[in-house]
Amino acid sequence: MVIRDVTLSNRHRRLQEEFLSLAGHELRTPLTSIKGYLDLLTPLLRAGSDERSRRYATRALHQTQVLVTLVRDLTDAGRLQGGQLTLDRATLDLVPLIAQVAETAQALPGGHAIRLALGVAPVWVHGDAGRLEQVLVNLLTNASAHAPSATPIDVRLRRVGGEVALEVQDYGRGIAADQLPHLFTRFYQIARADRPAQGGLGLGLFICQELIAAHGGRITVVSTEGEERGRRSRSGCPCGRAHPPHATCPPCPP
Repeated sequence: MVIRDVTLSNRHRRLQEEFLSLAGHELRTPLTSIKGYLDLLTPLLRAGSDERSRRYATRALHQTQVLVTLVRDLTDAGRLQGGQLTLDRATLDLVPLIAQVAETAQALPGGHAIRLALGVAPVWVHGDAGRLEQVLVNLLTNASAHAPSATPIDVRLRRVGGEVALEVQDYGRGIAADQLPHLFTRFYQIARADRPAQGGLGLGLFICQELIAAHGGRITVVSTEGEERGRRSRSGCPCGRAHPPHATCPPCPP
């Protein structure tokens, strides 16, 4: 029998969580101001400045957006861990939301074509549009980071029983079986000798899991290392049962 004192470990974890929460809160305000000024500056430079100035301003705006996303992840992780994140729920159709996110994600590095299989009928859920969009952006960003350049990323939406299932599949080398259980752990990043370290904090999939759980759903990853099927992330949420006025759609299964 082995007895371990985890008091110190728990204390370190608590201090880490407090520091990250404070850092996220303190960084958010100045970053918002910087991004706001760059948003105003960039169109002015496009109208009457040289190419180099426009290029520098565009790069600064992009890197600022990266920092804004990191700070948002820090803040969200702290709120989710403390049970303080609230959802702004409404009845929404996932089909146009996914199509819009996929169109924006075409600009992600790697030159991946995003292939959609959404069907034509509306797919209603009762959820927070902004948070569901955040989940899909995180999944597409992860797929783009781990798939070879110019390979496609498939996004599928379908009903499975009383749930709506969203799948995102890339065609990279896959993930080792011993790493799969840790993918949704905070700050976890996949380690592999043949791939350079990726940026970010290792919070994206943790946040996805918590946001989907808050919607009453679940998220899983299926992957086999060494196969060109990459990995398939599947999110499931309950079907929406209330429809907007004058909207017509097939009823959700019982």
